[in-house]
Amino acid sequence: MSAGPAKALLGRVLGERRLDRVRRAWHRLRESDPRLALRRRAFSRANAGLPSDRIEIRPGLRLSVEPEARDGFEHFCFRSLDMARELDGFLAHCRGHGGRRHRLLDVGALHGLFSLAFTAGRPDAEALAIEPSPLAFPVLEANLRRNPEARARAQQVAAGAGEGEIAMRLDWHHLEACSAEEAGAPGVLTVPLRTLDAICFGHEFLPDVIKLDVEGYELETLRGAERLLGESRPDLFLEAHPASLERLGTSMAELFDHLRRFDYRVFDVRDRPVSATDFAAERAVTRYRCAPDSRGHHDFQSRALSTGPREGA
Repeated sequence: MSAGPAKALLGRVLGERRLDRVRRAWHRLRESDPRLALRRRAFSRANAGLPSDRIEIRPGLRLSVEPEARDGFEHFCFRSLDMARELDGFLAHCRGHGGRRHRLLDVGALHGLFSLAFTAGRPDAEALAIEPSPLAFPVLEANLRRNPEARARAQQVAAGAGEGEIAMRLDWHHLEACSAEEAGAPGVLTVPLRTLDAICFGHEFLPDVIKLDVEGYELETLRGAERLLGESRPDLFLEAHPASLERLGTSMAELFDHLRRFDYRVFDVRDRPVSATDFAAERAVTRYRCAPDSRGHHDFQSRALSTGPREGA
């Protein structure tokens, strides 16, 4: 090997090592966050004496949990500040407010934490959990069986803009939609695809809140929920994946425009309004709450009803 290529290779190796050190330092810094330490101590006190298959995720909110799901559940308790805040906001919004929210559509349910937390101790609440992953779905079903008082049911299917099949790639227990170029790659699965409108109307289930975590397939999933967004007007808890949206040929700007088409407003996890410019400029995986704007509801409903029959009717 000549000096030039050898020097370039050495530079790449050293660069990767420096980047790896930076990543490790960043993870150590995040793990030492005093807010996480406080959450960790509170979690340890609350769960002291509980068997390993029981977990108190919030004060007074105890669940039975499959061993494979426990680590993921703990991320929403103390292992990740962003995820813990996401669950805090979700529970405050859905279980508070006089208990007005009774039906959750949990899209990308994984192991079912949000469905279980939404319905636990609430006999008037129910959830429909949607999860396509062949690894996550059995754990989801097992968690639902472990908590029979929770009124939650599950369907193994992917949600998108149409009916048919979709190529998806496993990442741990998650399934991620593939682009056309990735569809034939090793490890890619083909799974059934349905619209949320068809799924919900098939179950006679009209949600008043949707939690959406679909690893970059947010826009296509919402394109299959026009009746729900236009007529049922559920609140929407959305995890947006900017890089994955772009990999699949869409963008944060298009996602925001789609939400505004249905007169939805966007808020961050601290309930501050998010502008179109800030939403489009976001590069990190970010969690939002989207709420229907009642001021635009009448005008939108008139436009929607004039379009005639829709899929799932």
